[in-house]
Amino acid sequence: MQDVQSNYNNLSEKNLNYNNPINQSAEVRSGTVRDQKRLMDRIGEKEYREYEEMIKDNISYEMMTDEFFEHPKTGNIHKPYDKDILDEIVFVILDTVCSKKETIRVGGEEKPTAIVKSRLLKLDNEHISYVYSSLQNNTTKVYNIRSYLLTTLYNAPSSINSYYRQEVNHDLYGGGRV
Repeated sequence: MQDVQSNYNNLSEKNLNYNNPINQSAEVRSGTVRDQKRLMDRIGEKEYREYEEMIKDNISYEMMTDEFFEHPKTGNIHKPYDKDILDEIVFVILDTVCSKKETIRVGGEEKPTAIVKSRLLKLDNEHISYVYSSLQNNTTKVYNIRSYLLTTLYNAPSSINSYYRQEVNHDLYGGGRV
């Protein structure tokens, strides 16, 4: 604390290199740039870029970040998704897919990396929309957001239909009242 206080007190117009640990931007706080560099060093920049491009193509990243877009299946007009959140989702997928570990912990259980990688590389924009809305609608405290995101992404293909069925039932039957 004394270090922070002394740095704060020594600020002047010429010394603006001080980083306030309390009020940093999301990019600085999350270490995204640092984490991307670490990942590129681990697997190589070419492989990193290939996976990043594949993932973004699979989820229609450009379409989801456009000003307004028409959903390809429903035809509904959507406002753009928060680019920072989409970038975090892409990075969690990318980091997991490029893992050199034999197993990856998903939902508190060790799973073979090949199976996790396969499921994550099959995600499309509907799965990402589902995960995004799950994040937006969640009101409980998430202590490990990366783990939560990975588990939600991994389970998205097997839970998306039930989720939307529940939403339809809620809308049709007034919150479950029969």
